Amino acid sequence: PSPVPEVLMPKFTAAPAGRPAAVRDPVRERGTTLESVYLRQIGQIPVLPHPELMERFKLLEKEYARFPLPVAPASTSKPIVREWEAECERIRKARRADPRVAQITKMISEANLRLGVAIARKRLRPGVELMDLISEGNVGLLTAIERFTWQRGFRFSTFATWWIKQAIGRKVSDRSTIRMPPHARKVQRD
Repeated sequence: PSPVPEVLMPKFTAAPAGRPAAVRDPVRERGTTLESVYLRQIGQIPVLPHPELMERFKLLEKEYARFPLPVAPASTSKPIVREWEAECERIRKARRADPRVAQITKMISEANLRLGVAIARKRLRPGVELMDLISEGNVGLLTAIERFTWQRGFRFSTFATWWIKQAIGRKVSDRSTIRMPPHARKVQRD
């Protein structure tokens, strides 16, 4: 196996005794690394004001209406529930494949990429790359876009923060030596 290029390795600075070592911060650096280029590019995308963002979600809702999800079954038998879940997933895939849905989703996600970066920077740990956390945060952002309901009156950033934190938290926990299920980790923290 070839060695990992030095550009991709996290840089640690020496810290005084009793203080943890600091992880390099590519957001504040100017360079040509993948992280720096990505962060500069998303910094150029304008943030959508709340009313415009809600208009985008209203458009997305109209597009989703063309692919209605089936009503949950009254029966709780496992085969029927599995069949219903499979049908829902098939419809969700069709929604994602629709070009109009993809275009609206892209506009919303690009306008909110900075949120994922901000959360990823707070969760940066030694041994985990910032770009890995950002990509997991972007997956959480896409999940939030799919599940957001604008009629409830919440701000999208508040809703998306939860999904992004969840996706990044799973990535960080997967890097540990012993894989623990999320519910056991919560008990351990308390």
